[in-house]
Amino acid sequence: MLDIQKKIEGQTGKKVYLVGGAVRDLLMGIEPKDVDYVTLATPDDLLARGWEATGKSFPVFRHPMFGPSHELALGRTERKVAQGHNGFEWGLAKSLVDDLLRRDLTINAIAMDSTGAIIDPFNGRDDIKNKYLRPVSPAFAEDPLRSFRAARFAAKYGFYYTASLLRVMREVAPELQTLSVERVREEMMKALKTDKPHYFFTTLRAGGSLDYWFPELKAGENIPAGPAHAHGDTSVFDHLLLSVKAAPVDEEVRLMALVHDFGKPLTPKEILPHHYGHENVTDPVVAFARRMNFSETLERKLVSHTKMHMRYHLARKMRPVKLVKLYRVVRRFKTDYLSACLADSRGRVKDVFDPEDRYLHDLFARLDKVDLSSCKKEEDVLKLLEKEAAAFKKEM
Repeated sequence: MLDIQKKIEGQTGKKVYLVGGAVRDLLMGIEPKDVDYVTLATPDDLLARGWEATGKSFPVFRHPMFGPSHELALGRTERKVAQGHNGFEWGLAKSLVDDLLRRDLTINAIAMDSTGAIIDPFNGRDDIKNKYLRPVSPAFAEDPLRSFRAARFAAKYGFYYTASLLRVMREVAPELQTLSVERVREEMMKALKTDKPHYFFTTLRAGGSLDYWFPELKAGENIPAGPAHAHGDTSVFDHLLLSVKAAPVDEEVRLMALVHDFGKPLTPKEILPHHYGHENVTDPVVAFARRMNFSETLERKLVSHTKMHMRYHLARKMRPVKLVKLYRVVRRFKTDYLSACLADSRGRVKDVFDPEDRYLHDLFARLDKVDLSSCKKEEDVLKLLEKEAAAFKKEM
């Protein structure tokens, strides 16, 4: 990497710095996926040396020797002129520190020169060591997208928010509604692929950033997840995040785990902590899916899972006809259904539903193997499957 950096430097006549996430990852022993270089040259300097400008809002430069995989940015400053993620004017930075000062978190405001020397004016290395997310300056609050980025970094690296981060997140919270759904969804889906996806939501909650994009989740903060024998003293919010945490690393399964109890905050207060029929309250799931602009296929999947998730826990008591009906309803996504239901079990007090109970997993696997080639009518299919389900129940 330093060899390339030195070659790029030779084509600019100015010092070139590796900056941002690439330096952060190198310091953490992670192979960088995205590499960003910055120079304090002017556009005229670079154009005179054969670099070509690309981009509209802020130009980056490419050189035929290096191709599009090694772009060079100008050190810059930013000034807030309007609401939202794009409401900035930029100017050329007079120093590297000026460029680093405009960045979001101290862990992303570190640079490395072509000799390998680290420039760390905001003590980002200490925050990496201590696993802290700290804003570089109060200017963090000028860009609402940074709240979601910070929450994603919490999930990706298992880092903790600081009081200074929460202050600037709360300050910018009213602007979160100006963000495009594409940017918010992108940050969330990236977080759902990390080892600690629940950190994304707990960080947003601590920073007062759930209201606009995740009101269904926020609504469960002070609602009991269920009777104490099943959920202890956990809230719906806590149970959903425990379920997401327990789910495998799959975005759609984790979304299913996230939304399956969105109906509980609408339970009449007089029947709490019980939530009879909450699985049939799917309007909040639909609202969330449409706010996030999910595909119709994913929306139907989330709704179907919500309606059917309680049957997983009651399967041993269900008649063969009901078991077959469940199998037929979820058969197109049964692996994800079973994974999300298992995560729901693992997000509860363990002495109610055995989280390692494989009853429905084994039944579905058995029904998958039934030879239906002789069946000419739908009723023949159902009878054969019901016969197999009844035999399974007897054996168990």
